[in-house]
Amino acid sequence: MDLNSQKIAIVIEHPNDILLAQQLLRGINHDLSVYNAQDSHDQLLVKNLQTDIVIVFHRAIRNSSNSTVSDPCLPDSKPKRLIILSDCHREDAVVRTLNAGAHHYFDINEKSFVLKVRVEAALRTHQHAAMNILDVAPFKFNVERRKVTCNGKAIHLSPREFSLAYFLFSNHDRIVFDSELMVSIWTLPSSMDSRRIDTAICRIRKKMNLYEGSAEWSLQRLRQIGYQLVNHASYRVPLQNQPKPLQNQPKPLQNQPQPALKKQPAAEEEQSVVSISQTTSSKPTYAIAG
Repeated sequence: MDLNSQKIAIVIEHPNDILLAQQLLRGINHDLSVYNAQDSHDQLLVKNLQTDIVIVFHRAIRNSSNSTVSDPCLPDSKPKRLIILSDCHREDAVVRTLNAGAHHYFDINEKSFVLKVRVEAALRTHQHAAMNILDVAPFKFNVERRKVTCNGKAIHLSPREFSLAYFLFSNHDRIVFDSELMVSIWTLPSSMDSRRIDTAICRIRKKMNLYEGSAEWSLQRLRQIGYQLVNHASYRVPLQNQPKPLQNQPKPLQNQPQPALKKQPAAEEEQSVVSISQTTSSKPTYAIAG
């Protein structure tokens, strides 16, 4: 993953989570700082973190008597990108964490390669937001003004539509899952009904002309999975690279004169006739005198 060096703070509650963090961040150029949420001293450090990116590995502690769960240890500094990886699926706990400032809430028990893709997508979103401009031709997203243009012409999107389109084009090189959109754009649990996504997608597809037959991009629905942007321009062969027909080719000659047969002399012609008559008859021929 080609990202500039980033300072990332990792907050863990279990020793094994540091191994998972290293696996998820493999291939990313980063400067990693690790804090133990079970340590009182580290808890104070986390509250005052000034790092732009914070990833919290949260293991909910369930109490069998009242079924309560612990909230993750979050910084008070409001980092630019706060990513939560938790095993807690309770809707009230998820909403409470997102309202506290989390940008992404992922299931820590997902397969590691899926979780790695989710984290990388969240980090790419942070990188694009830091640049304020996302340029995916022919579209250009201005994050600060929350405006999008196509070849310089403004496209009017609502704030939610802009966030959805921006997220999709920030991850245009992969499939975007319904659960990601539900959590990242609507800040709702991934298990909730995704029909609201389909409704918003229809409006974006119409406003940005992301249909199958469009010249540049189309937004395709992968049933019960998510969405994927397809760049049609990358599949077209430029005209200058197509083979050109040969020119000035020689045309086949028509009505060409046939070569004249050479006429044999009379003596040779008579001799050849005699030779033929002799070969066709096995007996000699005699003349009768009158």
